[in-house]
Amino acid sequence: MLHYMHAPLIRYQYDPNPRVREAMAAIWRALVPEPRAAVEAHWDAIARELLGEVGGRLWRNREAACLGLADLLQVCLGCILKAVVDSLIIWRAVIWSLMIWSYMEPHNMESSHTEPHRVHLQD
Repeated sequence: MLHYMHAPLIRYQYDPNPRVREAMAAIWRALVPEPRAAVEAHWDAIARELLGEVGGRLWRNREAACLGLADLLQVCLGCILKAVVDSLIIWRAVIWSLMIWSYMEPHNMESSHTEPHRVHLQD
């Protein structure tokens, strides 16, 4: 269940109020033994949380989310690039298969569903 708490805890560590910021940093240090590994393991959930709060209603959450995203990008740039490359590889395969499918001739597809061509041998 701790992984659900990573994103809000990180966001609150960048709160404009110094008391909230210090309290959340203390909770973070107490709950997470290896902060960098935890952030790298859950960077996508953390990024989703922070991106959701960037357009939020409360100015404190918007400010904290922007500061948190800036720090997340510095810490997890390798993770983010790996995810982008992995998704590009998947999309490349999808696009390649769609290109092959679109190059199939329509008359070849229609003829495969009709009766097979019969060769008549003369006696």
